[in-house]
Amino acid sequence: MVVRYHGVLSDSVSVTCGLPQGTLLGPLIFIAYINSAARQAISRRWKFVDDLNLLETRIASQPSNIQQDLTDLNTWSQESRMVLHPGKCKVLHVQFSRALHPPPALKINDNVLEQVEIMRILGVYLQSDLKWNVHVNFIYNKASQRLFLLRRLKHFHTPKDDLVIVYTSYIRPVTEYAAPVWHPGLTTELNNKIERIQRRAVRIILGRDYTCYAEACAHLGLPSLHSRRSNLTLKFAKSLMVSEQYRHLLPPTRENISHRQTRSANNLDMPKCRTERYRTSAVPHMVRVLNTSLV
Repeated sequence: MVVRYHGVLSDSVSVTCGLPQGTLLGPLIFIAYINSAARQAISRRWKFVDDLNLLETRIASQPSNIQQDLTDLNTWSQESRMVLHPGKCKVLHVQFSRALHPPPALKINDNVLEQVEIMRILGVYLQSDLKWNVHVNFIYNKASQRLFLLRRLKHFHTPKDDLVIVYTSYIRPVTEYAAPVWHPGLTTELNNKIERIQRRAVRIILGRDYTCYAEACAHLGLPSLHSRRSNLTLKFAKSLMVSEQYRHLLPPTRENISHRQTRSANNLDMPKCRTERYRTSAVPHMVRVLNTSLV
């Protein structure tokens, strides 16, 4: 049995475990194997199916504790008769201090883990500068490749309604995967780049009947990709508000803080954003759209 690591470190790490596939007991056996992994870790940990991420947030001048978590995880794997593959583990450091501090060299079995500037986690590309250029380029290229199917179907005189169904079910989802995470941080340039996917799609569907983008979208009943991502983000934010497990990701309401009944008592307390980077990140953006929807 092999556990493969690939991880994030601001500091971070992930686990993949191989088990016989297609069996009824396979998922339960897998959960039993990895349930105790990194349970005593000092760093924050997140598990999703076969992926485990360790994250450490610290002041750059302070010593790192994540190496101890990696050592304990390696000990756990040996006791569980598993083998770690250090070559599958990647390290991503995120640092914005003016005086740059060299990141610590993290090791597994005396093998120094590779440090990268870009890392893919659950289909989303993270950059060390927390920008979204790489992820947008990825989804743009992937969606562009799928437009080829639309062109081939158009060549065979497929009805417009069927072409719209193919676009909305096969191509458009690529531009919306995990949108609440990265949509708030997009620049105008990146927004326009994603919107070009739908511009090209409606041109293909309408052919010679195409006049302009706005009229084409209205004719085919397609909202802009930007408005769809905004609605998805609002929908996700509302689901967090009523979630017992993830409500803590959003700040409390002003009423819970001041214990006073005012006109804005139901509004969420807005996080203090000292940088534009944080202001346009997911949580502050969702707080703003939720407060706006409550007005």
